[in-house]
Amino acid sequence: MNDIMKKSRGDKTPRRGEKSMFVRMTSALSVMALIVLLTTVFATPMKVNSSSVGTQSAQSDKNKESDQKDEKKVRNIQLTIVPVVYSRKDNGYIASTKFKVGERVIVKLSMLNTSAEPLEVATGDAYLQHRLRLVKNGQPMHYRKGVIQLLRAKDESGSNLGGPRFVTVLEPNKQTELDSIDLDRWFEKLEPGHYELTLRHRFQWKGKQVESNTVTFEVTQ
Repeated sequence: MNDIMKKSRGDKTPRRGEKSMFVRMTSALSVMALIVLLTTVFATPMKVNSSSVGTQSAQSDKNKESDQKDEKKVRNIQLTIVPVVYSRKDNGYIASTKFKVGERVIVKLSMLNTSAEPLEVATGDAYLQHRLRLVKNGQPMHYRKGVIQLLRAKDESGSNLGGPRFVTVLEPNKQTELDSIDLDRWFEKLEPGHYELTLRHRFQWKGKQVESNTVTFEVTQ
């Protein structure tokens, strides 16, 4: 009776050979689907944000132009510093190499354009642009504590105001006074001794530095 019932229903259980063929067909179809997917992905052109590329290119050109202008200034501008003292007789500042203890030592900075064409220079952020080297009796002096921290911040991130704020045009072969530097804002009180001062100046953040002449002065009781 059981044999008759099996024959009437038909034996639908797949044989071993049929199972193996089914697995091979399934694997082949999976591989083909993967190939089609990869072909589609790599054949599809990548979309480029033209706006982003254009902005980066423009910024790169701007930086290159800025560096070229800075290099031209470095080559063609000479710095001169002169220590001065206030004179009531002259009603103004005059050059001096002798100062009293407690007397303000002011240093005037001038620039000479040695090229044949006008050059624009920006000033207004002394702690971004200036670096002073002051030597007393042969020993380098350190900046004030607060100044050290400020200079480090300027070196790392530039000016909070976006850089120097005043632009001056230097005419060819003409000396132009641009800044006054009060040494009290950079160093502790100057005690009696022999001093040598040199200034290094940069025209822009992270730009090359130009060195001035070295001046000497005395501080006495």
